[in-house]
Amino acid sequence: MSKTKTILFIAVFSFIALGINNVFKFKYTDGIYSIKTFYKQPKNSIDVLILGSSTAFENVNPAVLYERYGIAAFNLCGSVQPVWNSFFYLKEALKTQQPRLVIFDAFRTVAEADYIDDSRIIKNTYGMRWSMDKIEALRESAPKDRFLDFLVGPLQYHGRYKELDEKDFLPYLADEAKYKHWKGFYCNMNTLPSVRRDISNVEAPVRLSEKTEKYYRKLIELVKSENIPLMVIVAPYSHITGYQQRKYLEAKKIASEYDVPFINYNLLYDDIGLDFKTDIADKSHLNYRGSRKFTEYLGKYLNDNYDLPDRRGDENYHSYDMNLKHYKESIRMAGVKRYRNFKDYMAKIPFSNCVSIVTVSDLGAWDRISAETVNMIAPEGIFTPSVIVRHGDNTVFSAVNTDSLPWHKRISSRDFAVKSSDGKHYTINVGTKEYQTVEEGVNVVIYNTYTNKVVDAVGFDAKRDYVLVRKDSK
Repeated sequence: MSKTKTILFIAVFSFIALGINNVFKFKYTDGIYSIKTFYKQPKNSIDVLILGSSTAFENVNPAVLYERYGIAAFNLCGSVQPVWNSFFYLKEALKTQQPRLVIFDAFRTVAEADYIDDSRIIKNTYGMRWSMDKIEALRESAPKDRFLDFLVGPLQYHGRYKELDEKDFLPYLADEAKYKHWKGFYCNMNTLPSVRRDISNVEAPVRLSEKTEKYYRKLIELVKSENIPLMVIVAPYSHITGYQQRKYLEAKKIASEYDVPFINYNLLYDDIGLDFKTDIADKSHLNYRGSRKFTEYLGKYLNDNYDLPDRRGDENYHSYDMNLKHYKESIRMAGVKRYRNFKDYMAKIPFSNCVSIVTVSDLGAWDRISAETVNMIAPEGIFTPSVIVRHGDNTVFSAVNTDSLPWHKRISSRDFAVKSSDGKHYTINVGTKEYQTVEEGVNVVIYNTYTNKVVDAVGFDAKRDYVLVRKDSK
């Protein structure tokens, strides 16, 4: 083989191998994808860098900070992230960014162990670019006898072929509307009513673990050496314990040695306005309502105490506008799932930015909702359709019984179809997925053309007095 052919073969083989490797790599959004997205941010564009674990990336919402105060923030965090990984994420960040403020969420200063589980080791290191800092991060994260296992990435993810899906092959994890302008926030839609715990009487500090304290101090010292203001917080969460509070008292004492402000927001529930019946997602996280309240409260403090520019209206921060737009649209779409009563649900179907498909196998269903709602769903005098499809405010298809079925149309780069095999029952297709939640009654599929997702797919069962049924697609 000639030298030219050999070089060409090596180049083609390397290109193919690199492509295969990129497909198989882990793409977790609770660590790996956040730092990969961070690398794509324009140089020195982030004014507030937020470090920590999921209590940071689920509780502090950069979209709200931008909406209310014009603050350009980014959550550079990882799931169950040890303090040493926060330190190495900080080192990475300072290679391309010079933030005006660093916020470190001290939730993981309570950790006792020197190592965490394998998946979290991966989530908190594999997104980093190759450098001596990444190697050191792996060395600190993995037990000594397993360091090489984690250093050679394919050893961890070569067997992923069984779980590959479209997000492994498409850019932005097959969700461009969300991840192209993402700032690291996970919006938790769950609600778990919780008991409020009082830690206000806890007084005696408890020493941090040796490794945690070492890297907590290194993190503080690194920020101070860059002449960047640092704020240490403990984001609010419902299952805080007295022992954890004793650890936080020690973390606060250490911060005070460096003249760094430390605020434990678990002592400020009333000031924040948290409602433990409606604002909690799970034991460690706020939901979308709670995170908004907390972020607004935090944002006011930042706006009052730090020199942070208002980036709203600056074309260089268009990505923050788009991130805010996606957040707002996600919250608007989540609202429809609050309604379980047939009459209420049908009245609240969101049409703006949506394709809404309603199929009816029992025309008596329309008698159960108001004439106003019927007119809204089926305008232009169509009161008893078997199928109606709306795109925004426009009716794009309607049929009584099985007229004109099967129906198919491409809307907003997605294929939609309605079919009937017997003239009485209907299936709805969005792309390759088929929906038929109930056989007798009303089926509704709502697809958002901005987020490019099925927002909801429900049925109201005529055999059970139109009770709401929600299940996965076929």
